[in-house]
Parts: sequence; structure tokens; C-alpha cells
Amino acid sequence: MINTTEINKTKSLCEQCGAFVDATITERDGKSYIEKACPGCGNSTVKISNYSWYYSQLRNFYFKAAPHVYPQVRYLLFCTPNCNLQCPICFLRPYDNTNKAISVEEVEDILKRHKAELILQGGDPTCAENIFELIAIIKRYQKDITLATNGLKLEDYDYVLKLKNAGVNRIILQFDGFNDDVYKFMRNSDIGKIKLKILDNLKRIGMQVSLLVTVMKGINEDEVIKIINYAVKNNYIRAVIFQPYTVAVKESPFSQDRAMLRDEVIDIIERDTQKKINRQDIFLFQKLLYVFMSYFKKRVCLHSYQYFVIRDERGYIPISRLLNLPRLEKMLDQYVKMKTEGVTIGGVVYLLLNLPLCILNPSLIKRLFKWLKSRLIDKDCLMIQVEGNCSPLQMDYRVVNRCTTGWIFKDKSGKLLVKNNCSTLLRKVWKR
Repeated sequence: MINTTEINKTKSLCEQCGAFVDATITERDGKSYIEKACPGCGNSTVKISNYSWYYSQLRNFYFKAAPHVYPQVRYLLFCTPNCNLQCPICFLRPYDNTNKAISVEEVEDILKRHKAELILQGGDPTCAENIFELIAIIKRYQKDITLATNGLKLEDYDYVLKLKNAGVNRIILQFDGFNDDVYKFMRNSDIGKIKLKILDNLKRIGMQVSLLVTVMKGINEDEVIKIINYAVKNNYIRAVIFQPYTVAVKESPFSQDRAMLRDEVIDIIERDTQKKINRQDIFLFQKLLYVFMSYFKKRVCLHSYQYFVIRDERGYIPISRLLNLPRLEKMLDQYVKMKTEGVTIGGVVYLLLNLPLCILNPSLIKRLFKWLKSRLIDKDCLMIQVEGNCSPLQMDYRVVNRCTTGWIFKDKSGKLLVKNNCSTLLRKVWKR
């Protein structure tokens, strides 16, 4: 008989009726699950981690290190429902054209009422007729402009230049690998060579780029290490964000067999880097991030694992090699213990005195503080991130309520919605 251990109570989404229901995080046989109890549809169980030691310990530390829900300061602005691709994996299905575009006046009103950073999103924001007007108004209120795109319009170098001159200094580019067949399957388009031209244009113009990679089981797992190696060699790439594919809509054309857990992506990274980047180091670095973010009163997501490597002439050095990890973990655990016991000022003093002793490279502190303050990553650094794609099936409301990014979008009626987390949109998409 396998014993089940209860970890935490939470809320989740019933995959049958879409209602918010009571749920419990449990572990058994070395794995973590979310068990849901819907009064109308009955009980259901979804696996959320293959490594219960990793997930349970990190979850426990997370809520102790960051006990407060801080104000939301970053929002994805879904400025248009239009898109120039019809990706079968897109859970927003922009080509259904059921949502409405957002006007410049509405954006300015949002910026006046919310002290926040807006990230241009869609559909595809390059398909918004008023994209340059939107950039201009956002530029009045924030220094850095980030645009998330499939990049098709960026095949035109003059268009990339126009974006940069308008004020865009960061691009989040959807990029699933170097294999044409990957795009034919996942994006229903033969755009592999176009993606390479887009990368050349962005490199040529010196744009800071984050590659957003959807990893699908049996399709592009072997592209993971190729993308990391390319990013290491090209310092205009400041981040690679891996999103494991998840079934986010009931009518998804792909089966659950194609879905992946965050753990499985980390397994691939660990294997293909010969453990140069490994789960244990990622685990310890998350603890450091949770403490840092909480200290600066910033939101941090339990389901988004972030790690850094430092570029050098031989390739890269994992950030863990610049840290005294055993000493660091002991220090972080003691700090959180003091904080939990109410020794707040003493805990901060302890942290400030001991943290420098755990860092073997003094410049590392400066780089981390720069990233925490501005989200800008130094050109010698590369962030590797594995984030949960906020699956309705795996939704844990205690975690979702602390989303690092809010959502601004219009519903079918044209009503403008400003949400501090993704729970409302996930529910709308799933029930649709």
C-alpha cells in the first residue's frame, strides 16, 4: 500500500465544469499531485511533479520566505486579438477573433491608474493597427518597452529598426528550435528559415532578446540543448524561457501524451549539459531568489524556475560555481527560520552580514541587483528559465494568486479587464 502525505490545502479548477474547487497538494511514491474535489463532477488527481522532495521542500520554503502577496507591477497587455499565425497549440486562439482590441486612450488610462510595467502581447502585437501609437504612449510612463511576438514581421529589417527607434528595447521571441518540422507540427507553418532571418535581424540591430520555447514531448526535446548553446554564443540573447507544453483548452488538437512537466524539461537540461546545470543547483538558487525578491517586496513565482550562467571564453560558468552552496543553503534556512519566528530585523542583519561570505565573485551581487531592479540582464549573463504554463489542469490558486505578471485584456463584450493573476483567463479559456 502506498501512503499519501498531505502537504497543503488550496483551490484549483475542475477540468469537467470549470468551477473553482477545493484541492489538496499531496505526495506519494516520490511524486507530487494536486487532488481536486468537485461537488458536481467528483474527485480527480493530476500529477504536478516527478520529484516530491524538490517540489515540497521548495513550496514550503517559498511560502515562508515570501509570506506576503505584494502589489502587482507587471502586466501582459493583450492589445489585439489579431495574429498572423494560426498555431494549433495556442490556448488563446486569437484567430477565433472573439476578443476586442485595446485603444491608445484605454492604455493611457490604465497607466495613469496603475503604477505598472506593461508588456505588449497579443494575438501578436505587431498585428495591432495602432502598435506604434501604443508604444509611444507607454514610453511616456516606463523606460523599457518589451514586445512579445512570433516575429514574422521582424523578417523585415526596416520594421525591426522602426520598433527600436520607437522605443522597443526588448523582444520576447517565440522560438521552438532550428528544425523546420517542429514549426510545421506545432505552428502549422513552414517558418523555420524565417525564424533564422529574424534572429539575424535582431542580432544585427543589437536588440535584447528572450527566446520563448514551447517544449512538446516527442517533438522538439532535442532542440533544448541546441537553443541553449546558441544563446550562450550570442550575447544579444539574454534569456531562454522554456515552457513545457500543457493542455490548456478542452478542444486541444494535441493529446495529453504530448504534455510535459517542468521536471521533465529540467531533466533534459541536466542530461544534455552533463549535469553542468542540474536540479540540485537550480533548487538552491530558487531559495536565494525567493529571499531576494521578498526582501525587495517583489512578486516571485513558485512555478517559474530561474537560473543564470555567466558567459566566458570557454562557453559558460554556471552561477552555482560562483557561490558557496552548502554555506548559502544553511544561511538561507536560518534567515527564513528567524523571519518565521518574528526576528525580522535580526534576520535582515544576519542576511546582510552572511550573504557576501557565500558569494565567491563580488561582481555577482551587482549583476543580481541590476536584474532585480530593472529586469535587465547583463550581456555576460544568460538566464535559463523553466516556467509552468499555468495549466488549468494543474492550477494551484495559492500559487497563481502570486503571479509575477498580471493580464489586461478585453472580453467578448468589449469590457476591459485588469487582472492581477491568470486564474480568471484560465477559467474562461478552459470553459470555452
